[in-house]
Amino acid sequence: MTVPLRNRYADPSMHFVAERTSVQRLLQNRAAWARLAENAVEPNPFYEPDYLAASLAMQGEDIPCIAIFRDGSRESDLIGLFPLQRARIFDGALMPALEFYRNEYTCLTTPLIHRDDPVGVWDAFLDRCAHTPDQPRKIFGTLMATTGPAMMALHEALAARWLTSHTFNTYERACAIAPERFETAFRQMGRNRRSDIGRRRRKLRAMGQVTFSAVTSGDKSQALEEFLRLEAAGWKGQAGTAMASHKATEAFARTIFSAENAEFDLLSLDGHVIAVLASVMAGGTLFTIKSAYDESLAPYSPGLLLNVHLLRRISGQQQYKGLDSCAIADHVVNDYWLDRKPIGTVAFATETSVSTAQLEQMARLMTSAQRLKGWLKEHILRR
Repeated sequence: MTVPLRNRYADPSMHFVAERTSVQRLLQNRAAWARLAENAVEPNPFYEPDYLAASLAMQGEDIPCIAIFRDGSRESDLIGLFPLQRARIFDGALMPALEFYRNEYTCLTTPLIHRDDPVGVWDAFLDRCAHTPDQPRKIFGTLMATTGPAMMALHEALAARWLTSHTFNTYERACAIAPERFETAFRQMGRNRRSDIGRRRRKLRAMGQVTFSAVTSGDKSQALEEFLRLEAAGWKGQAGTAMASHKATEAFARTIFSAENAEFDLLSLDGHVIAVLASVMAGGTLFTIKSAYDESLAPYSPGLLLNVHLLRRISGQQQYKGLDSCAIADHVVNDYWLDRKPIGTVAFATETSVSTAQLEQMARLMTSAQRLKGWLKEHILRR
């Protein structure tokens, strides 16, 4: 999708001003972008400046966006950010639709929308899409939070314009929705699960000294090296999908996990790191993006022990308001982090000529393609 770097659109009937722009251009005013992220109605670290800048560098080409401003002045506040790309079934197989930008390290595609007037921001976005010639009239948001203020505002804006939508591929993602849940989550696990955690911890301690540690500030390079080492030593390294397997993805990892909002949790056995969680903080929520562990110790579940410990580590610390596992539907952490965040793909139209049936048809095509891709990954790539 070719998008000019700057093409501001102001409809006199609209409350805000929309602009077709790009990540590269928006990076010229990181401060405004950072203020939007801080005041977003829902946090999304994957659309913050450092993360999208690293994504741009990794893929080697700019990322088009629609940006929403409070008014038409040069110093106007940025109040909405919608990174876009052409929707794809597989790499290179384009669909007649747009989707909110994502790569394999994007775990959420809810746009950055200022909390003051989320419905107005969505309305400005929809109006800009409707007035852009030769642009697909269907938009997909994969891995969007399907409940919460951002989604409620989207549905309100769609209803006002008589536009259709369809939500599919939904699942419940493990999370901890409030600080008080950090302390109670372990106690509310079933007795068998608590016993299993204790048994695995005791078996690991029988092998040597077990220590948990965290790196939340200062120099994070050593923790990052441990993560890259463990991931490369496992099945992802053998399949060539570890972040250190390619220069571009390794550079991406070194950028996002060296940032100020990056955190690491580590589990060590006799001073040797055997499991790492690599996370980023946004809006008080800690997103556990990546994990790696010593696969020779898999019977002791070091990764699971570290995930359970994380709840205890952040308990009582005021800076943590929530926890998002970024996990897939059937991840083992779902049995231990008891809160849930509904996640799914939301398809919606930008003009009334697009019917619900058309969205559903495209959704079926995308679902079939994703299932095939998952089967190939499970049965071929991991061999």
